[in-house]
Amino acid sequence: EREREREKEREREKEREREKEREREKEKEKQLEKEKEREKEKQLEKEKEKEKEREKQLEKEKEKEKEREKQLEKEKEKQLEKEKEREKEKEKEKEKDEIEIFSDRKLQTTPFKSPPPPPPPPPIMQVPKWSAKASAFMKSLQDRVIDESELDTWKNIGHGGFANVFDCIFKGEHVAVKKMKDSLPAIEREHFLREMKVQSKMHHPNLMPLIGCCFEPNMMLIMPLASRGTLFQIIHNKQTVLTWKLVRKFALDVAKGLQFMHSLRPSITHRDIKSGNVMIDSEWNIRLTDFGLSKPEDLKDLEKHQHVLGTPQWTAPEVLMKKRYTLAADVYSYSVLMWELITRAVPFHGLNIVHIVQGVLLRQMRPEIPNPLPPHIKQEYIDLMVEAWDQDPSNRPSMKQIVERIRKMPA
Repeated sequence: EREREREKEREREKEREREKEREREKEKEKQLEKEKEREKEKQLEKEKEKEKEREKQLEKEKEKEKEREKQLEKEKEKQLEKEKEREKEKEKEKEKDEIEIFSDRKLQTTPFKSPPPPPPPPPIMQVPKWSAKASAFMKSLQDRVIDESELDTWKNIGHGGFANVFDCIFKGEHVAVKKMKDSLPAIEREHFLREMKVQSKMHHPNLMPLIGCCFEPNMMLIMPLASRGTLFQIIHNKQTVLTWKLVRKFALDVAKGLQFMHSLRPSITHRDIKSGNVMIDSEWNIRLTDFGLSKPEDLKDLEKHQHVLGTPQWTAPEVLMKKRYTLAADVYSYSVLMWELITRAVPFHGLNIVHIVQGVLLRQMRPEIPNPLPPHIKQEYIDLMVEAWDQDPSNRPSMKQIVERIRKMPA
């Protein structure tokens, strides 16, 4: 029994030793696995480092490519700028003969030479005093002729290049009398007679009506007196608060007056739209006036017209270029008036006429839109204004479309 027990113990010891060996083997296996994992991790790290290096190289190559592209773009931009400068120089050379405002003669710019003598004054129209057409027109206005003696209390309230404006009493009411100066050139007399002719046809709430006229001894226009003065005066009177409601009303009323002129057959272009030619009465009603440059669209001499008309700050590019122009020229001038209403400033203030003309023609310069906008001004108003002063006349909306769009703007 003792021997059996001893044998059992021996067997147990053997089993213990076997278990120990097994455990050792397991530990060895674990160590081997750990070493393998370490090697794998090392390999992965090496691969990651290689990938990072590759990515760095790719990034460097990309940066080099970007730099090359930038250099190419800079070179292209330089070439484009050079080409633009060349084109501008060519355009300037071409337009030197076209941008003439005060004279039909070419500008003399030859250095080291005394300037040419000023042109002689235009001849004074000496007769016959009235042409056959003018006489016929005057006969058509016989029912509106007012004798100068019927006008009392002459008070000078304004003056222009070829006429003075007086506040007079006619039949117990205040009226505005536009009296032509004596000894004017023929072209100014023509403008005055044209203004009388056009104004006699203007039957619209937003156009200044003609009460009467006088031909002898002085040419005169008699109109209702606008007690609040011009829109220009209202805009630049800081005591007047221009609310959105008032801005919208003024813009809409001017547009309606122009729409009526454009809807006539033949249609009539005003050709001198600006805030100074918009009168306001005591009830804040708008009346367009100063029709001296207005002309029907179907006149045969329209294409031959060579004088720049209107005021350059408000004048359309095609008119400044002395090209044939259409009703869209009034739309452009109207857009500048829209700008006046929101900024209460003079367009292109501080620039001389030559700079204005060159900027509008060569760089498509426009009056600066305030940024940010005044809080009461609607964005759709600005969008319409920008469309209306597009360089291409065919892209500008018609006055009818402008009236419709302003009416849709919230009051």
